[in-house]
Amino acid sequence: MGILVSTGRGGVGKTSFIALALKYLRDGKRPSDAEHPQDAKRILAVDADPDQSLAMMLGVDLEKEGVRTVSEIIFDVRDAAVDESVGKAIPARPDQIEFLFHQGGLYEGPGFDFFALGAKWTAGCYCLPNHWLKALMEKISPHYDFTLIDSPAGLEHLNRRITTQVESIFAILDGTKKSFANISRSKRLIGAIGIHTENFYIVANHIFPQGTEPAAEMLPEGTKFLGSVFRDEEVARRTIEGESLLDLPEDSPAYVSATKVLKKAGYQK
Repeated sequence: MGILVSTGRGGVGKTSFIALALKYLRDGKRPSDAEHPQDAKRILAVDADPDQSLAMMLGVDLEKEGVRTVSEIIFDVRDAAVDESVGKAIPARPDQIEFLFHQGGLYEGPGFDFFALGAKWTAGCYCLPNHWLKALMEKISPHYDFTLIDSPAGLEHLNRRITTQVESIFAILDGTKKSFANISRSKRLIGAIGIHTENFYIVANHIFPQGTEPAAEMLPEGTKFLGSVFRDEEVARRTIEGESLLDLPEDSPAYVSATKVLKKAGYQK
């Protein structure tokens, strides 16, 4: 089981990187021979950002599919808004939340499964939704070969310790001084609060000058720069129009450059 997390400032491309990574892992790991489906790798995508951009980039319409977010399920249970046809069969909370999640909180798609934290339409902190996000991931992640997590912008989500065991963190860099500072603080905070990660990788986005690397002294100790994800007009168009990135052409500049980054990180087809 490998857990991969994207992190970084808002707008640097964390979500699109996770979508490209999912395309790479899904397309590269699914068996070419349909007679051996047992060889297919199971992938779980998790949108831990309340802004909920990942579903769109994966071509998932949660409302159309009838899939609830974790926050919506909690809200339903708290306000007793559970459908009566199900309500009599479910146990008391907190088991009720887990039951409803398995009934309608997990999207099962072509080559990957997906669930989202979702927006919390009430006042107060995200403590309870984050608690359940972590609890649900701990229960179901072991059943997958890869878990890809799109994290919120900033550093607060790290303090919540949504997951404490991570195979690879991909910190997305835009080349600005603020972006470098964010990565340095993230690296320091991860160690301070006890998040264990095998690899802390730095990936430049399309704003960073192509073909260049940040000076070694600008990178936190214990990190490794892998390269850049190139600008791609088709990715920009699809992002604006709300289309999936999973069916990008194989020669897409963003996809080709992202696959090179992932191969350098040791994720081979």
